[in-house]
Amino acid sequence: MTESDIVAFSVSEPEAAPVDQSADRAERIIARMQLHDRQQAYAVLDQKSKRGGVLVTLVVVGWWLFIGLQGDDVGGESVFFGLGFSTVAITVMVLSAVSALLSELSKDRGDIYASALSGGMMIFAVLYVAEPVVGSLLVDDFLSFSEGLSRSVRLAALWGGMTYGANLLVNALLVNWLLTFMDAHGVDIGDHVDEEGAVETVVE
Repeated sequence: MTESDIVAFSVSEPEAAPVDQSADRAERIIARMQLHDRQQAYAVLDQKSKRGGVLVTLVVVGWWLFIGLQGDDVGGESVFFGLGFSTVAITVMVLSAVSALLSELSKDRGDIYASALSGGMMIFAVLYVAEPVVGSLLVDDFLSFSEGLSRSVRLAALWGGMTYGANLLVNALLVNWLLTFMDAHGVDIGDHVDEEGAVETVVE
């Protein structure tokens, strides 16, 4: 991404982007998360950050207990860059987290490049997850079917948990950005949502 993209993606410094662009992003966040007032925003922020933190922590602990400590790196090296199983597991977690980050942020910017990059990372993650069980069926002297299935199930758990956890954390960051933006401009969420839930202009 270019330097301008990084600035635009920032969720911690709402003053960095022009007011009209930031206001447009604020409106999309309010509409997408169906926020009606500040108290609901605080509740959503607490819920999503807590659940996201729990999920990401469980994924990391699960990797350590069921992969890192298992010494399950013998045989079945990935055809993608020749990575061992434990390294593949870490790669899947990183790809899942970054893909979820780019996907969520691109929803509020409509950035085709971030969406494409997110999709590419997701494809690589899926390939890594499916490779052990598929390889055990198609490649001789790779892994037994039970070993391949065991690896794919563990990788799928890491992939799903990290993707969902990162998604929750990114949404929490977006709500936090929204609240900071509202405070900086002296406006409130409830003042810009009508009775039917439609979002009005946040900053004139």
